[in-house]
Amino acid sequence: MGEEKQLTEIESLRIISEMILKAKNEFYETGVSALLWGSVVSFCGLYSFIADKYSLPYINEVWYLTFLAIIPQIIILIIEGRKHKVKQHLDGVGAAWIAIAITMIGMTMFLNIVPHTYAGIFKERHLELILHNSQTGTSEIITPFLFKASTLYFLVYAFPTLITGIGRCFNPMKYGALICYLCFVVSCFSSHSTDFLLQAIAAISCWLVPGLILHNRYRKAKKANV
Repeated sequence: MGEEKQLTEIESLRIISEMILKAKNEFYETGVSALLWGSVVSFCGLYSFIADKYSLPYINEVWYLTFLAIIPQIIILIIEGRKHKVKQHLDGVGAAWIAIAITMIGMTMFLNIVPHTYAGIFKERHLELILHNSQTGTSEIITPFLFKASTLYFLVYAFPTLITGIGRCFNPMKYGALICYLCFVVSCFSSHSTDFLLQAIAAISCWLVPGLILHNRYRKAKKANV
């Protein structure tokens, strides 16, 4: 009778352990979102850096790919949401990623709209900003409101990465955020052209590498649970 009771307790513990493992695997991060944004932003940064060096076209337009990336991101969220059988409340990490999407859209709008606004104001007031080369004697009109906002993007990249890394106890994202902050410091003393390369480095460190690690862990966990 005692052995039968012991077996029953062991069997109960085994069932509970399997349920916990199953629940853990269901909520395991796939890393797909990190892979998506890491790939897109690092590509845009590398292309812009090369385009600036070799005078290639679409140096700024390539960043519109980040807008297109929002579409698959929404699809990913819908698919992953349907996979979860238990309804989850929006936590601080999810809110942080929503905040970064809104912030990046707002900053992109800022960079594209404000210069044109100032150009219109200058034109109405019959004002021009002229860059004169005293050595060659040549002059050219420059766009008003020259502001190196690319430096601020590193702060935007870093804050959700750091929150995710701390909140999920995931060191690769903590290190990625640290690298991103270092890129911010370097960007404060570098040219706009160098910022493109730094943005690629930041995206690879913050999202691409952690995303690969997360996705690899997810595949192993899913395989082990089969």
